[in-house]
Amino acid sequence: MSQTAAPQMNSIVAADFGNVRTRALIIELVEGAYTLISSVNEPSTHAFPANDPGVALLRALTRLGDISNRRLVGGDRVITPEQPNRVGADVFVATSSVGRPLRTVVLGLMPDYSLASAIRATAGTYVSIVETLTLEEALHTGETINRIRLARPDLLFITGGIDGGAVKPVRYLAETAALALRLMPPAERPMVLYAGNASLTGEIEERFFELTTVFTAPNVRANARRETIAPAQLQLAAAFDSITEKRAHGFMPVGEQSRSGVLPNAQSYQLIADFLGQSAKARQNVMILDVGSATSTLAASVRGRAGATIRTDIGVGHSAASLLAEVGLEAVRAWLPFAASDNEIRDYAFNKAARPAQIPDSVRTLYFEHALLRAAMRLMLNVSRPNWSPERLPGPHRPLPPFGRIVGAGGALAGTGRPGMAAMLLLDALQPAGVTRLELDADALIPALGAIARFNPQAVVQLLDQRGLDLLGTCFSLSGHPKLDKPAASVRIKLPDGEIVRATVPGGQIWRYPLGLGVRAQVEVRALGRLKIGGKSGVRVQVVGGAAGIIVDTRGRPLPLAADVQARAAQVAAWYAQATGDSIREIQTEWLEEIPAEIVADPPADQPPVMSKKSRKKDKSTGASANPTPLSDDLLPALEDLMAEPIALPPPGAKSSAAPEALPPPRTKSSAAPAQEPVDDLRNLLS
Repeated sequence: MSQTAAPQMNSIVAADFGNVRTRALIIELVEGAYTLISSVNEPSTHAFPANDPGVALLRALTRLGDISNRRLVGGDRVITPEQPNRVGADVFVATSSVGRPLRTVVLGLMPDYSLASAIRATAGTYVSIVETLTLEEALHTGETINRIRLARPDLLFITGGIDGGAVKPVRYLAETAALALRLMPPAERPMVLYAGNASLTGEIEERFFELTTVFTAPNVRANARRETIAPAQLQLAAAFDSITEKRAHGFMPVGEQSRSGVLPNAQSYQLIADFLGQSAKARQNVMILDVGSATSTLAASVRGRAGATIRTDIGVGHSAASLLAEVGLEAVRAWLPFAASDNEIRDYAFNKAARPAQIPDSVRTLYFEHALLRAAMRLMLNVSRPNWSPERLPGPHRPLPPFGRIVGAGGALAGTGRPGMAAMLLLDALQPAGVTRLELDADALIPALGAIARFNPQAVVQLLDQRGLDLLGTCFSLSGHPKLDKPAASVRIKLPDGEIVRATVPGGQIWRYPLGLGVRAQVEVRALGRLKIGGKSGVRVQVVGGAAGIIVDTRGRPLPLAADVQARAAQVAAWYAQATGDSIREIQTEWLEEIPAEIVADPPADQPPVMSKKSRKKDKSTGASANPTPLSDDLLPALEDLMAEPIALPPPGAKSSAAPEALPPPRTKSSAAPAQEPVDDLRNLLS
């Protein structure tokens, strides 16, 4: 992120539209530095009954204006630029994670080059790849057209070839894709993004111009050794913005008011993770993990390389049922400090999917919520890790690369009400080793920063330097297998006034020292026995106090979760108490009684058997090529006519030009109920 001079802006308003909550914040220039003034959130209104995200936006900005003593709304619009007497703001930006992802078919020449680069580019936005096609597969024209049609895509992502290389193979891919679009009803035709051989850009635009909306970007694989995916990611964001406006979510008026449209917030996570990783004095690994209601994003900068993983089927609200299907019952049960039947776990997940805005109303449901959240975070970690290490080490418990900074986001994590509890949930799921700075993006600042970075990187730098994120604290995590209640670590803390605090931490615990916010201290932690801290026997670092203070985690890695329900009840209850500083809340005795296994009746004789997950994956992996579907009878004559009549192409190079520095705009075709418990009781788990 370059720190070039930016135009003077006294105020910036940002809004992030989630599936459950819409958050808004205001940033002002105070004594020469950009500062987060205040933030608010309102229930989202993009879905029924309002079907208009602008309703939540106006509510949020009205509240925000009251808090900041600034009128931000005039009629039904955001007032820009800023006017005298604190009216309006200079800039308004909007981000969103709302709606289903772009169903995308990726077409490329070779799976290990252009196709692989295109797939990596899709990681930056809300894309679900429903089909991939290589040149070899595309040679079977009828089958290829069927696969495109049956995939019902929103977008065709075409790439392939190196700049200045052969054009015939890429042209053939484009011809096949164009045939598929001609055989589809105009209203069902997907958009097209082309990021292949630059010499064909103009020809591709002309070929698809009369059929659909066309986006173009520089070649994702301009040569065999260079990959350029950032411009394609920007165009994918534009495509997501375009189709979101068409899906009756009502985002078009919002996008028209925003400086850069409505951007997918996942791109912001990747951008900021990259910035944080590069900006440290010594490069450090950085992770940002946002678990939302419907979608989760994990962005990481590892060894100087940033990337993002987006899953639209992992979430603790709308996607709770699909999350449970993905991780399995045991991944959730492993975190419950009581016995729970399969049906009770399923019921909780299904109820969350049906009522995603519902919050836990009892201690038992709070444990379910946190168990589901840990399972979601752990799954996001596991699916992201192959992108960090080419060796792809086997096993779910392989050591995590050292992360110097981990930022958590999402309502389930930010809404715990207790900094120590939020820190514990991150440590439980991610299990970092060594010294890690834990932070929380409670105000949804990172999505806004990603949008602001496009025109004012200076503001981003200042906001991150001025603790725009909530610091939970610095954690020292021990690796190995410490013995329960035996000395595992010795701690020495030198406070600013010279006072020395010493402690010996037993194994199997979360130990906290309440170092005040912003207070600096010298901390030395030594691992005892055969334990290690980031591969070392001891570390000495200067830390800054956070909301959860200094944390020493002596539970070991991998985390030794008890399999026996009674042992796990004592274990998990103790961890909650240690993390929050509260007394241990004992689990009720009747909750520990083992529940007999449920008997599942055989399906009726006329009902087809349910495929196992392994069988479904195998069947899905074969794709249409394993069992090609013949073209419908009504489409055969049309296809034969199209194949018999060659498509007229302009002379090569007629519309071609070198990829411009700024990406071109898209070419668009011409118009055609349990008992209630007090909230405080749920937060501190005390009666």
